[in-house]
Amino acid sequence: RNQTVYGEQPLLPTAITFTVLMRALTEQPDRRQQARDVLAVYDEAGRLGRRLDYPVVNENTFKHALRACDLLGWGDRALEILQEMRANDVKADVLIYANAMNACAKNGHVQTVMRLLAEMRTDG
Repeated sequence: RNQTVYGEQPLLPTAITFTVLMRALTEQPDRRQQARDVLAVYDEAGRLGRRLDYPVVNENTFKHALRACDLLGWGDRALEILQEMRANDVKADVLIYANAMNACAKNGHVQTVMRLLAEMRTDG
């Protein structure tokens, strides 16, 4: 629970705050655990953004989250994050598409990878 001091509004995390936290989490030695932790932070950022009615995610938070999906092989989650990017008017770059495609490929979703490749060419 946020409390105010002397009537001031509490400080709230921003996209930069979440990006820094996600980056710090990537320093953990257990890569699978770091990926799960990064996605937990990403989800928390999304919940906070919905509660405050403004996004606390940016291109970098999306990149960290998609890299985590790649590490875990969570293709479906990567596709959800791509949709969230579009909903936040964030344009995907080659790295974002590559992480999403890798996550999907790890599950054998070749058709999805090919569709993402076509989207990348169209969006580029």
